[in-house]
Amino acid sequence: MFDFISGKGRDEKEAFYTFFYFEQLIKKDGIEKVWLMIQNAFLQLKEWYTESLYYHKIGYLIASGYHEMPEILSIAKCKRKNEFKKILDTSIAESIRINKSYKDLSYDKDYAMISRLLLLFNIQSIIKTQSTQRFPFSQYNTSEWSLEHIHAQQSEGLRTTENRIKWLSTHIGYVMKSKKKFDKEVLVSKMQEAIDKNLVTQVEFETMAAEVFNALSEDGDTRYVDLIGNMALLSRDINSKLNNSVFAAKRDAIVDLDKKGSFIPYCTKMVFLKYYTSSTETQFEFWSSADRDAYTTEMGKILDPYLKLIEATF
Repeated sequence: MFDFISGKGRDEKEAFYTFFYFEQLIKKDGIEKVWLMIQNAFLQLKEWYTESLYYHKIGYLIASGYHEMPEILSIAKCKRKNEFKKILDTSIAESIRINKSYKDLSYDKDYAMISRLLLLFNIQSIIKTQSTQRFPFSQYNTSEWSLEHIHAQQSEGLRTTENRIKWLSTHIGYVMKSKKKFDKEVLVSKMQEAIDKNLVTQVEFETMAAEVFNALSEDGDTRYVDLIGNMALLSRDINSKLNNSVFAAKRDAIVDLDKKGSFIPYCTKMVFLKYYTSSTETQFEFWSSADRDAYTTEMGKILDPYLKLIEATF
């Protein structure tokens, strides 16, 4: 319950000011009144933690950094439940308010907003399932999070021969299985030669990697790469293991990590399983325009109550 209440946790300085605050409060109002206040606050927090809707909505506002628990306790004071729920919904809507379509949010310009919106998408999706599943704020609040490009255009940061050979060894099987029309034998031969010799220069690797990405990508306009339809939430640790890979390799790694119990956010998992894509259009070789459209459409459906509230209120 601590992580639900306080987000990332409190440092020593914050703990000192909390102690000082209560010390002054006891001097002013007496210990019995302060103790009653603490009991009431605890019962309020227990109710919010127990009830799924409160747990997820308040948890989101804290995890996103939009509100802190003392603010929420103050807002809830002397409010009826319906009134308080409306205030929560308005706060959530305000937290994702933008002056353009969410589909136009981009990695370079809107990183923080995409992160917040995807967090809400994950949490609201769990609410919509109406199951006993709960978003694990305790795990989310103790990890560093980043945006993962579902489909990457290039490999970056592989500066050693060992890492470059490892990358080629991981991807050669996907190139062999590709259904796309290209000179497969030539590319596979170059990759295998480098692997066998355990030697590939940076220039040679970058050329081969570009060919691999082209072979395992959908043809057409690539301006979508930095838009929200190509973004998913992942912990920074997992992201660092995946961000040099093509979609098919990332998908297999995500499935493997999920089997081992790693925390993969709900919607990120659904993306790599292509849960949102129609079965008639499903293929696991690359992240297609059909996949992106289905993903952003689902995002719109899930976030629709808040998007409409933004239009009506702000």
